[in-house]
Amino acid sequence: MKTNQAKARCVRPYAQKLAFYLTYRYFFTYITSMILHFKLSLLNDQGVPFMGRGPVALLRGIERLGSINQAAKEMNMSYVKAWKIIKKMEASLGGKILKTQIGGKEYGGSELTPLTVRFLDIFTAYEAEVINFAEEQFTVIKEHLEALGKGVDP
Repeated sequence: MKTNQAKARCVRPYAQKLAFYLTYRYFFTYITSMILHFKLSLLNDQGVPFMGRGPVALLRGIERLGSINQAAKEMNMSYVKAWKIIKKMEASLGGKILKTQIGGKEYGGSELTPLTVRFLDIFTAYEAEVINFAEEQFTVIKEHLEALGKGVDP
């Protein structure tokens, strides 16, 4: 007759394998339900982000509306914060990104410089390319994880 300790030694490997298998299956079920969230930012020489989705949206709003204030309001952002973003971008890029005209509601306004428009176009095209690449790679990784979760070695 086996002692309790001997029985435990016989049962333990099976219990450990079962626990590992259940954890493994749960882990991969959780992993394969992931989605990709990608955020691209440009950093200045101090490592501070100055260009990303927010600044792009602000500049596109200024381009469309002709006003920093209106673009900021559309984004639920204060005018002061919008100016800080613009100033940080100008400092990082080393030049003016807007042509502004003082004059209030009727005569004032802002527009992007031709260089800023070109920079925005290049950045958004680059962002789209990087996101497409990341999504393709993530799909491949996700397929491998799903195969592993089913016990198949990809």
